[in-house]
Amino acid sequence: MTFKRLASFLLSLIMCVSCLCEVGCISNQSFLEEANDSDIVMNQAINKIDDFNKTLFTLVNAQNKPEPEPSANTLSCVKLYSDIGPDHVIKTRSVAETVSKQMNIKYVYEIVNYVLQTSRKNKDYNNKFKVNETYYGTARKTISGSLNALFEDPNVPDPILKIQATRDKYHLNFTADWDWRNTYLEQNLPAYNVVICTNGQIEYDKNKKDVKKIRMNWFWEYGNSEFMSSLFDFENDEFYFMSTYNSGEFHPGLESFATYYNNGTLCPQTIIEQKNKGAWVVKSNITTNASNLNYQSYEYYDFDTSTEGTLYSEYEQNREPYENLFSEVYNKVKELPLRTKEDFITLDNNSVLIDYMNDAALYGINRSRVVANDNGTRYVYMDEKDLTTAFTQITNYYHETPDEAAKKFVFNAKNAFNSVKNNYIGDLGYFDNIKYTLSYEHNGYEWDNWIVFCETLKHKIYTETETLLFEYNDGVVSNVIYTQN
Repeated sequence: MTFKRLASFLLSLIMCVSCLCEVGCISNQSFLEEANDSDIVMNQAINKIDDFNKTLFTLVNAQNKPEPEPSANTLSCVKLYSDIGPDHVIKTRSVAETVSKQMNIKYVYEIVNYVLQTSRKNKDYNNKFKVNETYYGTARKTISGSLNALFEDPNVPDPILKIQATRDKYHLNFTADWDWRNTYLEQNLPAYNVVICTNGQIEYDKNKKDVKKIRMNWFWEYGNSEFMSSLFDFENDEFYFMSTYNSGEFHPGLESFATYYNNGTLCPQTIIEQKNKGAWVVKSNITTNASNLNYQSYEYYDFDTSTEGTLYSEYEQNREPYENLFSEVYNKVKELPLRTKEDFITLDNNSVLIDYMNDAALYGINRSRVVANDNGTRYVYMDEKDLTTAFTQITNYYHETPDEAAKKFVFNAKNAFNSVKNNYIGDLGYFDNIKYTLSYEHNGYEWDNWIVFCETLKHKIYTETETLLFEYNDGVVSNVIYTQN
């Protein structure tokens, strides 16, 4: 799926990282001195990814919107050959669009990090995570609204997410595989009767004190297959990313992309020959100075996935830089092979069923959404500290007012928040048998399920009968509005 569609479809998952949890003091302590410190390594990796994202955020604002999808109606109809019409484009892509793609990487790391962190630190969860063991559980939530609706159908069994973690001398490795296969999908929606295989790897230095590289890829054998792959190279301060996305059609007899990727022969021509819709390649520096980003991004797009199509003439100038960047990125990311359904994690008598996998998937979604407006670009997620601060300010706001209904609502909502503090994943809980939901609303639009472009975004706490809206920027609550439905 394109992790535009894997953003649309995953999981268009699990798939290919807001500072999630706070890193403990590790200054002079080896990452792996303790038997259960893989969570420290994972947490530091996510913090490094977040630091890079914050640099990208400085270049994303409400005016830096993604380009629209290519449309044949907006392109030149000049033919390069007398008998074959052009139907391919090669376009540069914006930083905002790369942020959207990059959130798919963060999504998966956040899921695995949740399992590592919460299963160990939260007394309310059973089955503490250990390396070299297989953990699995139902995980209905995906990054696609349409797929969430699919799995909420009572006829469709919940998909299963399986996670393993291993360590070697200089690496923390993980696999995260999502199994959607069941009889109902096989008979009614065979395109979704698939598995999605994810690889992740965190490389640290010989003193085990710092993360050197972070790799991740995923592979979806949907239609004519898709993959996403990335590398954060902190030694050389470089970021590499590539993805392909299919046409949504089945093409029997075509070789899997994983074959080309893993044997070292993947090239731009493969995209055309395999009748895929397109490919995306990105390279940039990893820096805290946005002016030093040296950002490069190209997307190849094929309108009808025909092997006979040609490039529109006005995009010919982009062919060579796209192909050069494709080769450079591929040679960097291919070190971590793609896994296919033949390598899919299998369950055995020692596999551990856990009851918090769906929480992990939802947490990954919540931790990865971004808002861009005149106030800047940031994660939408309110962590426990921010939400506690917001409740304090809202309580003070209503302290001197005669609105007793609003005061009571805020008091009850805060108690609902307190009820889930031990396993907070971005939503509230119940108080007095009433469910309090934390969400948001905006006056703009969402791109690729990840980035909200808007003038204003308001956080929203609501029940079936009451709603509280407020803005929260840089630790300050404003524009508080309470209403009864």
